[in-house]
Amino acid sequence: MQKDEEDAQKALKFIQPDKTITFNIQPAVDTFNTQFEDAIGDKMTDFNKGNAKARMRMITQYAIAGQEACL
Repeated sequence: MQKDEEDAQKALKFIQPDKTITFNIQPAVDTFNTQFEDAIGDKMTDFNKGNAKARMRMITQYAIAGQEACL
């Protein structure tokens, strides 16, 4: 379980959406980090890892919204 999963569940309980989707972004984030390190030759900073994770969440949300004709 991701560290922020508990907060996400609290938010879902509060807003009571009609539909929820659980999507594990960790494999994509890990792959991105590996590719970054291979290309740059240096480890990504924790700040940049967090930023990449946030962008992966955004990509996921837009992909699901597009798939569901919600854009």
